[in-house]
Amino acid sequence: MSSTDPAVIRIRHILLHSWDPIGVAGYEGASDEYDRYGDRIFEMMQSGADIDEVQAYLYDAAKNDIGLDYPGLLEKSGSAAREIMESGGSSH
Repeated sequence: MSSTDPAVIRIRHILLHSWDPIGVAGYEGASDEYDRYGDRIFEMMQSGADIDEVQAYLYDAAKNDIGLDYPGLLEKSGSAAREIMESGGSSH
């Protein structure tokens, strides 16, 4: 996968501007904060992941990897997953 793949770029943009569980979107230098999650979602979608799997991955990443859990996080993860799926987050 190439970081210049339009699908990867769309996913990363959505994660930074729609998901952004730690609120860094407005900070200089934060544009790559969630890239590894975007890369993994791209791979998941290439393997046929659905919206529920993407939502579960985002929620798990925020809760267990980043260490956050707050009211609305599951819904925020779902909204981002839906936006990714609707954006055609896969190049295939």
